Amino acid sequence: MSLTKVHNRMISGAMVSLGDYGADPTGATDSTTAINAWVSYLCANNLDGYAPPGKYLFSSTILINAKCSIIGGGFSENSGNGSVTEFLKSSAFSGNGFQVTAPAVYLANFAIEGQSGNGGDGLSIESNTVCLENISIHNQGNDGFRFGVDAGGGANINKFHARNLVAHSNNRHGVFLNQPDGLGSADCNGGIISGLNLFNNGGEGLSIANAAANSIVGIVAQNNVSFGVGLHSGSSQNAFFGGDINENNDTGGGGPYDLQIDAAAEQNAFYSVAMNPTKINVEDPETLILTEDNPASKNVYIEYNSVNTGTTQIPFDDSTPTSSEGVQFMEASIDRGWALCGYLINVTALISPSSDANITMALFENSDVNAISAVGEFVSSGKLTTLRLQHKINIAASGNSVYRVRIGGDAAATYTFNGVAGARKYGGVGSSSISIQQINSN
Repeated sequence: MSLTKVHNRMISGAMVSLGDYGADPTGATDSTTAINAWVSYLCANNLDGYAPPGKYLFSSTILINAKCSIIGGGFSENSGNGSVTEFLKSSAFSGNGFQVTAPAVYLANFAIEGQSGNGGDGLSIESNTVCLENISIHNQGNDGFRFGVDAGGGANINKFHARNLVAHSNNRHGVFLNQPDGLGSADCNGGIISGLNLFNNGGEGLSIANAAANSIVGIVAQNNVSFGVGLHSGSSQNAFFGGDINENNDTGGGGPYDLQIDAAAEQNAFYSVAMNPTKINVEDPETLILTEDNPASKNVYIEYNSVNTGTTQIPFDDSTPTSSEGVQFMEASIDRGWALCGYLINVTALISPSSDANITMALFENSDVNAISAVGEFVSSGKLTTLRLQHKINIAASGNSVYRVRIGGDAAATYTFNGVAGARKYGGVGSSSISIQQINSN
């Protein structure tokens, strides 16, 4: 009596095992032919495949061009754990490891490791509605995970869904979202990534270029050579919810920021993501950052109700007002938030002269002698007027800045602040104020 070996694919409803195709789980011999035959069978029949724990060496791109599922026996953040499923990219191979060009593909529970000297990306997603879960990619010659392509062309990469991705020690970015044709043609939009652990990558942890309306939930980026998160030209309306990018990126001197938002990005938002205020560079004025330590705008508002007087004049001519002229009636200080931010300063003052005068209100920064802004108005004796000044600081100095307001006229007179002839008006509800709002540099 002869016996027939039973394969997984012979059992109705069972996943098709990579082991049935002769793949070497020790990684000692090249299993490219076996892996490609297995994947081709899965794609041709829209089936689920199972890759048992082991290490499978391959040396050319594994193309997934039809709906199927590939599920491993588990993954580990780092290589060398024989209890997980790991696809090992050969050192002589310079292409993409796995390439998905079909929609509705599901990949889960395995790792892709690159041998020293390999090139290309670990996993390239080039179609819609792809789902990834529990995948670790490391030691790739280029990016770990890529959603989109380097050059133009290709299909939409929309509505992808990923959970628990790990990318570390890749030569360029851990994860790259980019479809170069841009919005309106082939897009990389509307995806959700929940759980990202990105560390020790040679470029950015997460890099987003031509991609929009994607949601990133729970990101950790640490010890990447360049930015922890970089949003570049074409990235718009991407939202980040929770996570920690305050993790000492720029270990190799590639860039000074944990978070980099280029001017050509727009309308991206960060909600409750921990980040170091001194390592944020936001060049896009529409970026929203809402965290306890890094609100989108830090406001300082000081109101003055008390009456004060002074007699020191400020000439009404073409000279710049100086700190020895007029009387200082108000001041406010602010600590800079992130590395490149500015301030919008608004000053309102109630003032009255005892003689007709051209009254000047001047704004000074720190201990500078010369004013940085000034306004003026002719006011008749005994009349109460409201002076208003607005000034923008494009790039704020590091640390703390103090802004002082001095007021004086061009006539020998007494100038009453918050009143007339040294007396209060309006029962104390009439007031002067200075406000400073932190804004994005632009």
